[in-house]
Amino acid sequence: MTSAHRLLLVALALTLGPLPSGRAQPAGSPSSTDSVDSPASAAEAIGRLLEQGRYQAALEDASREHSRLVAAAGPEATESLRAANNLAVVLARSGKLQQAKELAEQTLAARRRTAGPDHPDTLTSANNLGTILYTAGSFRSAAKMLEEALSGRRRLLGDRHPSTTQTMANLGRTLTDLGRANDGLKLLEEAYSIQNEEEEPATPRTELTITRCVLARAQLDANGRKASPLAREACDASEKVFGADHPRHALVMALLATSLDVQEARQAFSRARAIHKKAGCEETPEYASILSLHAEYSVTDLALSTPRPSPETVRSVRRISEEAYETCGRTFGRDHPLTAAAANNLGLMLNSEPDADRDRAAQLLDEAVAIRTLELGEDHPDTAESIINRVALRIGSGDPTSLQDLAPAMRALDKAIAADSPRAVQLGIALATTYASGSDSIPTEQLRSIVDRVLPLSSKAFGEENPRTELLRRMHEALLRVSPAKPPRKS
Repeated sequence: MTSAHRLLLVALALTLGPLPSGRAQPAGSPSSTDSVDSPASAAEAIGRLLEQGRYQAALEDASREHSRLVAAAGPEATESLRAANNLAVVLARSGKLQQAKELAEQTLAARRRTAGPDHPDTLTSANNLGTILYTAGSFRSAAKMLEEALSGRRRLLGDRHPSTTQTMANLGRTLTDLGRANDGLKLLEEAYSIQNEEEEPATPRTELTITRCVLARAQLDANGRKASPLAREACDASEKVFGADHPRHALVMALLATSLDVQEARQAFSRARAIHKKAGCEETPEYASILSLHAEYSVTDLALSTPRPSPETVRSVRRISEEAYETCGRTFGRDHPLTAAAANNLGLMLNSEPDADRDRAAQLLDEAVAIRTLELGEDHPDTAESIINRVALRIGSGDPTSLQDLAPAMRALDKAIAADSPRAVQLGIALATTYASGSDSIPTEQLRSIVDRVLPLSSKAFGEENPRTELLRRMHEALLRVSPAKPPRKS
């Protein structure tokens, strides 16, 4: 099955932050990167444009303000560097990730030279560069930069400062995507606890809303439907803070759709896409993220559906998967983990059709495995899922010898089970199905071991009536008929 895309907070993480006057931001002006002080009126104007989803206008204003200050005072003046910081944020929000990365790197280097490594502005640039690297798909580099920013902010500002908790949340999200779920959740919970307990919040409402959403998504992936109450709370809060028709709220709806019933989830994805189209935000990281989530959910839902969906439903999911792959490739580049996820989903979709295009499916799955192995590692759950899908395709084409390639996926399954992660459920289903279809020589006890270990996890995370749990229960019963459980050994 497909990647869980655990956080995908591409656009949520790329926003303007506290204004130079120190006042709380206006509602709807989110902040997970910092904009510490280009002249207040300019920062406020840019923030309002981003708040309205007018990314092109925000980009024009940020570029003009940066050029004006550089011409007046030089590129390394304090005000020029603050304007450069803002421009990098807007570039990233607008989907111009390479330009954003280059400018953020230049700004950080200049601030290290002119202000020193422990200056608040320097740490702001480190936080922003880490967030942009995450958005660009460089998760390991992002984690390293955010760890540096968090260490500096804890030392300089203390654990409870809004800037510190902001970086906690950014790093928590990144570590979770790298497969370090326990470390990531711990940081997210710490950040949210501090932000949510403030009697007179220094953290803007938008920042708190973002952290709540990040944490809710992480808990959904760690605990399945048990985390649904926080997800619904996060979605309701997002609607109040951003507005029902705001592109930011649309992304929150898509991120938290897995907490909903099937019909509600489908409606949430459709509404999220419609909001972005109406706002003219179809060429942004936000919209690409929503499409990727929609494709993942649709392909998984299709695979678990019984009886087999209608041809029209299959064609609809194919169209969503194609659009997600093309949009992610255009927005993020062909070597981005989100593009890999979209390639994985489309490869699955192509292989499931009656007139399967196996050659193209194989090419897409090879692409997904290569990208994920490079960025996430061979035994990461996302990589493991693509490896399983590729092996299943080869088996379907008459190559049972490819079963030996499943070793990394088995290691990923063992790690997920040890962590009590719902990710193990999908991996277990896919591994058992692939092993069973690939060779009569696979011992029944090995298949039973996989199914028996993940069935309790599925019941706990998704519920007894969930299609995953029902499928695993049927597998368990079938394997018992083939090879009954051995009686306990007498002492």
